[in-house]
Amino acid sequence: NALAVDVRDVFEKQKPAILDPHSGIEDAKKRILRAVSRVSFKEDPLRILRAVRLAQQHNLKIERSTWALLKEGKSLISETAKERVRDELALVFSSPLSFRSMEKLFEAGVMQEVISELRGWQTMAGYDLFSHSVKTLEESERILLEAPLLRKELKEHFDKDLGGVKRKAVFKIASFFHDIGKPITMQKEEG
Repeated sequence: NALAVDVRDVFEKQKPAILDPHSGIEDAKKRILRAVSRVSFKEDPLRILRAVRLAQQHNLKIERSTWALLKEGKSLISETAKERVRDELALVFSSPLSFRSMEKLFEAGVMQEVISELRGWQTMAGYDLFSHSVKTLEESERILLEAPLLRKELKEHFDKDLGGVKRKAVFKIASFFHDIGKPITMQKEEG
């Protein structure tokens, strides 16, 4: 979605006029997230992650053709600086209900592009590692919601910063990725 104002109007007018060439106000009213160009994700592939995060964070629905563009452009994410991807993923895990964002990112094939080890999560015979990891993340978010009710010290602990990321986000990251090595180490033996 895109809205703009003429920068001169910000300084010269009491109430600058909003420029809305792509019906962004109407989309906002309907809670729709829409790419305004077919090249939006090509111009900045980080928008792929950001779209899913913003949709979850603000209870928006990703418009159908935008979702198709997102899935189509998933491999572009590898062209983005790793630091930017890391920072955006930290925001995903810092947001409430991040397990839903992870479901969407997996559904689109984005996470498998970001972390190649995750590709094996959906091909493990007899074990649904992806669903297990999403459920673990969901439960860790529930624990974080209940922790302040149990003890004030827990809330203070999880609210502390660790290098620009809150401990609660690190806890959720660890919860989600706790079995990341399972696909390459798991063996089945007779009996």
